[in-house]
Amino acid sequence: MRHFHRTEKRTWSLIDENGHIVGSLIQPKWWSHKFELVVPEGVLIVRSNGALRTDQTVYRGDAPLADLKFSWKGDIHITPRRPGAVALRVVRTNWWGRSYIIKDDPGAERARVRMRMDWSKFVMGPVLEESASNPLSAMDLLLAVHSIQETYRRAAAAT
Repeated sequence: MRHFHRTEKRTWSLIDENGHIVGSLIQPKWWSHKFELVVPEGVLIVRSNGALRTDQTVYRGDAPLADLKFSWKGDIHITPRRPGAVALRVVRTNWWGRSYIIKDDPGAERARVRMRMDWSKFVMGPVLEESASNPLSAMDLLLAVHSIQETYRRAAAAT
């Protein structure tokens, strides 16, 4: 089963069943609002769409690949711009919970992610509870984890 591992400071890697890194989510500086996704598709950059805007866009070079929209209710919509790709929605299981369900556009559950606090390093990390029937790609899963972590940063007034 795939799982997340904190490989370096501000870096989360998705590890496959064989122990190989299939993708990484990197925050270059602690104060940075830019994030990098290193996935088989290439190096992707996640940037905010403006100083006072809440939505973000994923780029490969200058080409936009997907949009992340954060609703006031806590739902996160990941809308790809490539043809044939399925939109995803990240939903919190309950209001005060730390568990999230990642659903595709038709409404089928694709994965579950639980955020766990590591008190020794004082950092919140993802724990993957994946549905085995139809797993997400590394890019989609890392985008979902990034969006969950972004909601925590915003709630903590760290943006």
